[in-house]
Amino acid sequence: MTQEKALAALIAKIEEGGEVYVYQDMIGALDMDMNAVARAYHGSLDAAAALHDALLPGWRWSKSALGRVSVFQERGEWFNAEGQSSTARAWLLAQLRALAATRTDTPPGAAG
Repeated sequence: MTQEKALAALIAKIEEGGEVYVYQDMIGALDMDMNAVARAYHGSLDAAAALHDALLPGWRWSKSALGRVSVFQERGEWFNAEGQSSTARAWLLAQLRALAATRTDTPPGAAG
């Protein structure tokens, strides 16, 4: 499974709101701490913050009074998520959307 397909599948699962299961082919394609993904999905702000630092170094994040969470670079595109059961889950979703938009479909460990 490619990074692009694995990210799309993970984003879709989170958007559905059901339990997120990470399959072995996703783990191989996604270069991230999947335990932190699961903890953020279940509401851990610490896990969401750790993922943010690891996946999007130099990016910022914000939360609106209405619950929208955004990740962004200064003078760059914003990626949003809202309507999730927790701030951590919305933050995770916004991060994954940003990651999907900024990554090329290169297998982990490949030059590119």
